[in-house]
Amino acid sequence: MVGDCLDFVTIGKNYYCGYRMELCVRNDAGALAEKAANEYFKIIYIESETLHIALNKNFYILTGANVICLNEQDQISFKEEPKDNIMILFFKPFVINNKFCSESFYNQEKLSLSERQDLEFLNQFQHNCSDSLKIRQLYTSIASVIKQKFELLSQQLVLQNSSYWPCRSRSYLLELLFVLNRFEEESPVLVPQQQKLKYTKLTEELIDYLQTCYNQKFTIESLAKMFHTNRTTLLKEFKQSTGQSITNYVIEFRIFVAASLLRNTELAVSEICERTGFHDMSYFSRVFKKKIKLTPSKYRNLIKNNTCQ
Repeated sequence: MVGDCLDFVTIGKNYYCGYRMELCVRNDAGALAEKAANEYFKIIYIESETLHIALNKNFYILTGANVICLNEQDQISFKEEPKDNIMILFFKPFVINNKFCSESFYNQEKLSLSERQDLEFLNQFQHNCSDSLKIRQLYTSIASVIKQKFELLSQQLVLQNSSYWPCRSRSYLLELLFVLNRFEEESPVLVPQQQKLKYTKLTEELIDYLQTCYNQKFTIESLAKMFHTNRTTLLKEFKQSTGQSITNYVIEFRIFVAASLLRNTELAVSEICERTGFHDMSYFSRVFKKKIKLTPSKYRNLIKNNTCQ
């Protein structure tokens, strides 16, 4: 049996029969016009040679691969409805954290520090977010990774092939949000406030790549070749722009992602280790403890105990 999608709710079939998850992937642009769609946040992945859209009465022309993030109030329409290469993810914020109801989402006073950090993943869905931050054109390498994450999430919701399907579905949603949110602009976790300067084009493109492909293996030499430069220039420009080495930046980003997965899912620590690109449990525990001051397991238990209080 496979999972059913009723409106924009995925219904459990194989495991947790009848369980309702306010998370669904659709492949038709017409779904955006359905009345129930106005209750959901949306992430739209679309590929097109040229696409004319109206977003909140402002007009844009998109080319290539793009992602569009919409809250429940945003209005979008297409001059010509796209027929192919479109995936739309519908979700409600409490899928990420059950405290993210409409009241707490727009009034954060009752949220803990860790919950406010998780809320940063949804910056581009805030009502006061400009349209320019809701639309993001993607480099080819980044587009392929985002498309793959959409497909993995959709597959997990449909197949429901283990009792972890709700948890893994949530984790793929989180990973998409990690990629789409520009942490170098919005979060103090990775880049100190005084370093929030204008990056060079090389550094900006490299950051986009690292935040998208953080779980992949790479070398400085392979990055230099990918960005058509040499090792010395790559290292120097990145350090001057961010104040960090490339290696340290990637490690801190991986830890940041891992901490969120520990807080918001029940995935095994070993799976989170693999999913975030560490691949070695002892090394993962060591660098996580160095940054967070707790092992991954103790960090998860601490957050869980604080949530229950």
